[in-house]
Amino acid sequence: MSVFDQRERIKRRIWQAMAQSGVNITSLSEDDQTQLVDSIADNMVLELDNLLTEVGTPVVQQALSTPPPTVVLGISDDDPNERIIWEGRPFMSIATQYTLTNERIRVRNGLVSKAREDVELVRVQDVDFTQTIRERVLNVGDILISSHDPTSPTLILNDVANPEDVHELVRRAVLEARKRHGLSYREEM
Repeated sequence: MSVFDQRERIKRRIWQAMAQSGVNITSLSEDDQTQLVDSIADNMVLELDNLLTEVGTPVVQQALSTPPPTVVLGISDDDPNERIIWEGRPFMSIATQYTLTNERIRVRNGLVSKAREDVELVRVQDVDFTQTIRERVLNVGDILISSHDPTSPTLILNDVANPEDVHELVRRAVLEARKRHGLSYREEM
């Protein structure tokens, strides 16, 4: 279920609760009532996302019954020279985690069973982001990554918070990785 479907369910529940409460809201115009319910629903979605952030990691770790991966001073467990630049997750999700390091973009999926997808930064061709009007209200968006990776030439980081900032972090990390490995960008014709 998408975030917007969840928001619509919350709005229906708010309307239902208002009707059942017996509180007289007829002094508000229909537009004001709709605006009030929309505002409450938006704030509830944001608060639920905050709750998932606070509670999600311990819940995932408890479900896995394994200790969390250690990140010391932004250094990845896989390689001592690999630094973590950014970590995030889709809005309203605890089963997917995104990690950007100075070497790769990693997507981990699943609570109990796991799937992991890595795209090396030197293989990235293009980084874009999209944001619908609704996503803009919530300050989330999708990061689209095109690469020369044979298994997944297109990677989408869905519903990322602050997508413009994340887009810029990925773009700069790609440029730094190319520079570090002595690669230059060449346009394919």
